[in-house]
Amino acid sequence: MQLHKTLSTPLGPLTLYASAGGLTRLAFGGPTDGAGGGKTSEGQALAILEQAATELDEYFARHRRSFSVPIDSAVARRFFGPTFQGRARTALIEIPYGQLWSYGKLAGAAGNAKAVRAAGNACATNPLPIIIPCHRVVKANAQLGNYLGGQAAKEYLIRLEKQAQLSPIGNQTDTNSV
Repeated sequence: MQLHKTLSTPLGPLTLYASAGGLTRLAFGGPTDGAGGGKTSEGQALAILEQAATELDEYFARHRRSFSVPIDSAVARRFFGPTFQGRARTALIEIPYGQLWSYGKLAGAAGNAKAVRAAGNACATNPLPIIIPCHRVVKANAQLGNYLGGQAAKEYLIRLEKQAQLSPIGNQTDTNSV
């Protein structure tokens, strides 16, 4: 069974889902069906949800530039595996905070610079937006392109990171985990 927690954020509600092994999904909006299934240690899943909530609060307060919350191993195998889309999602983690890559650059980092649409699809099916920063990928002409949370959310996240780079941040937590 997965547990979930809904947070109030500057983007509106975000719902986190976790198993005992790690974070499984981040969804824009409130909880959706399909949150259950399987057995989990409730205490471990709750601790993961709390860690993710704390890290997201720090991110929105400009005190965190990357995330260290564990990702469920089944999710990691399914979404970050050896396929092109898995490599593209893994490459998302390498995009520096506050910087933007084109879909073409992401495709190249995943091993096939011509697979621009597939790179876009990898972003569109990212189970952990914000945590795995697909909002940092834009069209070659610098237009934002689509985003799971909508264009306003993508604009907000890009602006948040750009502003954080321009001003000193006190007590910033900056890990290189995710």
